[in-house]
Amino acid sequence: MSSDEKSSNGPGRPPKPPEERRTENHGLRLSPKEKKNLRRRAEQAGLSMSEYLRRSALGGEPVRSDAKKKAVRQLSAAGNALNRLVEAAREENIGRVEGLEETLEAIREAIARL
Repeated sequence: MSSDEKSSNGPGRPPKPPEERRTENHGLRLSPKEKKNLRRRAEQAGLSMSEYLRRSALGGEPVRSDAKKKAVRQLSAAGNALNRLVEAAREENIGRVEGLEETLEAIREAIARL
C-alpha cells in the first residue's frame, strides 16, 4: 500500500486527497520592509503569512470571518446607541444634534463596506 492509499486509524485529522495536498512551493522575493508589512497584515487578520498570501493571491478573503463578524457587531452596537440618541433628541424636540446623524451614517457605511 502506498502512502497515498494509507488510511489513518490514529488520532487527528484524516489525510487530504492527493489533489488537495499542498506539495508545491514557490519562492517569493521581498524587501525587508515588504516582508514586515505582510507579516503585520497577516497577524492583524489572524493568519499565517502563507495563508494570508495564498488567500490574497487566489482571490479568497484574507481576513478571518470571525474578525469581520466582531467588527460588524461592535459597529452595530455603536450605531444602535447613536440611533437611540438621535431618536431621543427628536422626541424631545431638541432638533439636530451636531455630528450625531453624520456619525451614525458613517457607521452604517463602514458596516456596508465590511
